[in-house]
Amino acid sequence: MYETSHHRRLAPQDGRGAMWWAYEYRNPAALALFKHLSVSEEERDAVGLLPSDVYPDSAEELQELLADADERVAGIPAMLSQFVITLEQMRKEQAERFDEDLAPFEDADLDAGLDDEELDDELEEEEEEDSGPPAPEDIAARIAALKAKAQKMKDEM
Repeated sequence: MYETSHHRRLAPQDGRGAMWWAYEYRNPAALALFKHLSVSEEERDAVGLLPSDVYPDSAEELQELLADADERVAGIPAMLSQFVITLEQMRKEQAERFDEDLAPFEDADLDAGLDDEELDDELEEEEEEDSGPPAPEDIAARIAALKAKAQKMKDEM
């Protein structure tokens, strides 16, 4: 499974990786994926055991596990394709939500009227005031001030 020296450094000290866990935890889906990816089952761990050597049940049950995994291999490409489609769909939805969240601010010049020195002063004041969570009345006052500033900017547009 580990083909380069870099990957070997990332391997656990006992030399066991996902293939061993698939056998140990009787996971036919994982075994099917590894078979599809041509992961070697011939590598040995630090004490010389093959992944199949750590299977905790009988030889007959091991054969059943392997047969189950073999049956699943054919479905792996479709599963991976669906996974890619789902990830792409999630990425698009996230980008759309991000664009929607930014829409109200696209035309606003949030720094209007403040030069760099004034912005720095505001940041310093906020840092000095940051000595724990603000009191509820401070939050309410800050929200009111921000709303007033946003309304003023909107009125000026």
